[in-house]
Amino acid sequence: REAGFNAGADEYLVKPFSMRELVLRVQALAQRSLEKPLEGAMDEESLVFGDLRMDLPGHRVWMEDEEIDLTALEFKLLHTLLCRKGRVQSREALLRDVWEYEAGLHTRTVDTNVKRLRQKLGEGGGWIETIRGVGYRFSEVP
Repeated sequence: REAGFNAGADEYLVKPFSMRELVLRVQALAQRSLEKPLEGAMDEESLVFGDLRMDLPGHRVWMEDEEIDLTALEFKLLHTLLCRKGRVQSREALLRDVWEYEAGLHTRTVDTNVKRLRQKLGEGGGWIETIRGVGYRFSEVP
């Protein structure tokens, strides 16, 4: 159980378990997620993380009040990583969620785009951590 929580699990269920317990735990998690606002969110239309600010409907990004020109995929990649900060995202998950590719596809697309995104973010590029053999994680704190 400890290993599960150390790995980032919000909840852990030990076998054997009752279906009623499973349903109650899922309902409790769903309720907590509805009550807790997205970390780093100013409002529904922008995200702020340290000196980084994302205007979602305007599809614009600023770092230290300087606008950064991102491609649509770089914007979507940054948004995905920022919304999931502190959690490791595998290359396969990013390919599926950002590029909408099928699982099992072997490509360096994620690595190339993360490299470009880090360069464009300058000092903020260090917030995107490489987890060797797994994928990428956006830092929890600026």
